[in-house]
Amino acid sequence: MLLRTTTFRMSMAASLMVMASGCAGPLIVSAAQSRGDDVKFAYTRAGSGQQGIVDCKVPASGDIQECRHMKINFQE
Repeated sequence: MLLRTTTFRMSMAASLMVMASGCAGPLIVSAAQSRGDDVKFAYTRAGSGQQGIVDCKVPASGDIQECRHMKINFQE
């Protein structure tokens, strides 16, 4: 049951990210990871190829809270 609930929360969060992206093009979630009430989504913005990670809190109520874009420094 816990796995199903976590999967549901992650899929709902991913859906909200796509809807909340507005006119800039949808965010396509390529990976999601959760630990406790912390969920991270790796995404690519459709059309531009911009990539990033969004970190959110998902408490027991299932509401997504405190989402923020994480800074990423790619090194070669």
